[in-house]
Amino acid sequence: MRRMVFIARKEIYHILRDPRSLLIVFAMPVLMVLLYGYAINMDIENVTVAVVDLDHTVDSRALTERIYASTYFSPPPDEVDLRDTEALLRSGTAAAVLFITPGYGE
Repeated sequence: MRRMVFIARKEIYHILRDPRSLLIVFAMPVLMVLLYGYAINMDIENVTVAVVDLDHTVDSRALTERIYASTYFSPPPDEVDLRDTEALLRSGTAAAVLFITPGYGE
């Protein structure tokens, strides 16, 4: 344990004596926080979602329209077979499938 204390003390003295090391110790974390804070965007946008509407009511169609009106989700290409949803997911045509079950409008 004493060795670690001596090594840590030596490194602290070295950092305080050398202005370049001091700059790296203090400026680099601040720079990285600013860079990653503005560069990394964790918002999910334009995820292709296939909607299988088994209810066929006004409410289910309104839900589908609201989903596709947002910037988060987008519809799959027009020529897809919604009966084979597993193939949609495996091929990458859709990232997710939303099933609207009968009775949703109630």
